[in-house]
Amino acid sequence: MATYSQLRSLLGVEDTLANQPSDEFDSSTQYGAVVYGKAPGLNRELEALFGVEQVTTALAAVVEQHGLRPDQRRRLAHHPRRASR
Repeated sequence: MATYSQLRSLLGVEDTLANQPSDEFDSSTQYGAVVYGKAPGLNRELEALFGVEQVTTALAAVVEQHGLRPDQRRRLAHHPRRASR
């Protein structure tokens, strides 16, 4: 499995924040590399810190409370902490 930095290098795109509107990325290639390249790594880190069950429970709670609309980062950040208690 390629790492995020390897993926960016292969595609020739710059790193940028994933937490931004999709039309603010330089290209659809950059969007794909950042969103689909960073997200799996973040999920693995969260699972390592809190456990798979707690992360799954927290993400399900976010979807239940807020639907699938974009969520503010600080609101999302509180869910794993609550689920891990």
